[in-house]
Amino acid sequence: MFYNKEPSAGAGQLRQGVLRRHRFQRIRRDQGELIAKHWKANPARDLNKTARIQYVLLKGEPGHLDAEARTTYVVKTLNEKGIKTQQLRWIPRYYWGIPRRRKTRWTLALSGPNANKIEVVIANNDAMAMGAVEALKAHNKTSIPVFGVDALPERWRW
Repeated sequence: MFYNKEPSAGAGQLRQGVLRRHRFQRIRRDQGELIAKHWKANPARDLNKTARIQYVLLKGEPGHLDAEARTTYVVKTLNEKGIKTQQLRWIPRYYWGIPRRRKTRWTLALSGPNANKIEVVIANNDAMAMGAVEALKAHNKTSIPVFGVDALPERWRW
């Protein structure tokens, strides 16, 4: 049984296999709706007065079918809700596996030319979102909302 990921070439020799995907469209639409609700309820969050959400995207594995679709649906939902968006930076998943890389990547994202424009962090999962919260705390940027998805038990401590 493979969950949310196509079997590798080596797995192709298996006699039987099942690929099971969760309903990423619904989950991402829900995430987009939550972000839209938060944005509309808090107009002061438009720090740059651009009338658009300027965000950093923490994306799953580049090229992964579900990661690409998840990213598309959350932004599409925001746009359908009448909210303009501007992606300031995207950080792929492989930068989250090694703490040194994760720290370096966040330092670049939070100290680069767009550092003070970040209004929202959108994460493809809660593990990435929790890493973002840690990094934002380390950079004294605790007022930036972070939206993940998965409902990991660890997330409820944040």
